[in-house]
Amino acid sequence: MRLLVVRHGQSEADILKVCEGRANYSLTKFGHEQAERTAEYILKNYKVDKIYSSSLKRAVQTAMHISKKTNIKVIQEDNCRNLIMA
Repeated sequence: MRLLVVRHGQSEADILKVCEGRANYSLTKFGHEQAERTAEYILKNYKVDKIYSSSLKRAVQTAMHISKKTNIKVIQEDNCRNLIMA
């Protein structure tokens, strides 16, 4: 099994320079562009079986770009919030 972890695109909180944590900020226009380019890259380079996303807006918006490219439904999972990779 291969697990691909993708961070959401630029959010409104990034522009405001605030720590978003569990706050429900949306992606900016640039964030949507980043998510779209990421989705295209994933489509070309990986075979995607499932897409899991936090239920926070910015994560779902990012996941939806991947979903549209791969035709795979996004599974929203609250336990995916604030996943920290070391």
